[in-house]
Amino acid sequence: MRLDVRGAAGEEQPVEALEELLEPELVCERGDEERGRPGCIQHRARVLLPDHVERVRADHATVGGNTNERAGGCHDEGCRTVFNIINKPYRRSLPSRLLLDHRWGKEAFSCAKGWKCGNGLTAAFAWPFADEGIRRRFAARVRRSLCSAPPPPRGTSEYPKHPDRLGRRSPVGSTPHVRSYYAFSAHAAPERPALAGSLDCDVCVIGAGIAGCSTALHLAEKGLAVVLLEEQRVGWGASGRSGAQAIYGVAAGQAKLERLIGASGARAVWEVSIEGLALIRELVARYSIQCDWTPGHLAVAVKERHVRELEAELHELRERYGYPSVRYMPREELRATLATERYLGGLYDSNSGHLHPLNYTLGLAAAAEGLGVRIFEGTRAAGFAANGSQVRVRTVAGEVRARYLALCGNVYLGPTAPPLASKIMAVATYIVATEPLGAERARRLIANNAAVSDMNWVLDYFRRSADHRLLFGGRVNYSGLTSFDAPSATRARMLRVFPQLEGVRIEYAWGGDVDITLNRAPHFGRLAPNVYFLQGFSGHGMALTGIAGMLVAEAITGTAGRFDVFARIP
Repeated sequence: MRLDVRGAAGEEQPVEALEELLEPELVCERGDEERGRPGCIQHRARVLLPDHVERVRADHATVGGNTNERAGGCHDEGCRTVFNIINKPYRRSLPSRLLLDHRWGKEAFSCAKGWKCGNGLTAAFAWPFADEGIRRRFAARVRRSLCSAPPPPRGTSEYPKHPDRLGRRSPVGSTPHVRSYYAFSAHAAPERPALAGSLDCDVCVIGAGIAGCSTALHLAEKGLAVVLLEEQRVGWGASGRSGAQAIYGVAAGQAKLERLIGASGARAVWEVSIEGLALIRELVARYSIQCDWTPGHLAVAVKERHVRELEAELHELRERYGYPSVRYMPREELRATLATERYLGGLYDSNSGHLHPLNYTLGLAAAAEGLGVRIFEGTRAAGFAANGSQVRVRTVAGEVRARYLALCGNVYLGPTAPPLASKIMAVATYIVATEPLGAERARRLIANNAAVSDMNWVLDYFRRSADHRLLFGGRVNYSGLTSFDAPSATRARMLRVFPQLEGVRIEYAWGGDVDITLNRAPHFGRLAPNVYFLQGFSGHGMALTGIAGMLVAEAITGTAGRFDVFARIP
């Protein structure tokens, strides 16, 4: 097997054969007798490469995950070779390295300067930074580690499997919702057919997440005929899996927006984001959407630097943007609010909040259908062509002819709209849900029932559910591959915040992709005069997606001013 490595310009890069790099005898013979699995090859790996390298591809099926996660190894995921580039901003100064999963047990080590990569991983210099002697000494150490590490503790990454509470089949060609707490507690929704044949309408919307459903709903409110196409199920993607924290602003921050589009443009974006929070409450009330909306959000400081940043943000929000609903919460008050010693202070916003994201998305879809929107599930848009005043959208079994097209598929659009794919990247994040804790125990964890997120680059975020669970998210995976053992890693982060939950069972664990732009600013615009797109919400989509759909509806019906402010963001 050889790695296929190409530079940004597509030129071939020198590369060694896998066997020469790792040595073929790097094999674990222990297997897993308890689960009836034979010995396995531990050639699961990660590759960190210089910025000019665009991708690394292995010939085997992919499995794997984040370079900082505890590894379930062959015990949980099977034995398939994995290679993928990870170019995180804070690692660009490092030389190329190869990371090997070496099972449970010892911390990772580097044969060079003792650089540690996290429990369950081993780091080795890759080409061209190590000579053969270093690789051979390293291989000997890895062999000892591979064959001496014990199997993972029973129950570490095994969670109870719950049947689909919704009890319905998915439309032909679609995939059921991921087995998350949200899917288990979702309201019943109709099974919508796949598109067969041809249709004419005013607007075709692709993607039935919050952005797509909101776009369709607001267009229908204006009297337009709308067709909404969804490859999977309504709310199948990020909209139905997220941390569900609806917060002010955009991920880039106001200071960066001012540099990108000027002070007046940044203020306009700010005002839209605040209107997005109000829109959630308005739509929930207008259409009687039962989605457990709960006000309150806390941004919490882990470091002293974070405290200074929160204080500066408080001053900016109050003095420059006239936003009165935020206040600083000192450490003493914060400890009375959150049952943890981890945080040094917090910024509380009573205008932000959290909800059940899948039920909210299903509610928007139902409201849109009530106004005449035709929704087709299990229907992927294979492509489109904009010719003059008409857009033709091709599907596997039909076609939609429309005057306008709105692309709201984010990272799932892929080849449907290739020009958009290069502007965003899919970043996986993970959530676990505990067993029900009881009302009093849950209240002690978060006394004011706010959603909470810390200020680390790889942040933790958590909240209480309506049935008194703790939903805790964190970890990120830039690789595009499945994690080794994301549930265990996320649970470990939860216990750093709330060690008193050590004996609490995790009942649900799931993940999903969010779309991130390079500058963390939203990416809205047009591919043609009558083809609109919304993407790049960068973790702030819970509130911004809904109002973005309203902006598209405004633009299509002749009032494009607010949409065009966002379209100016590079």
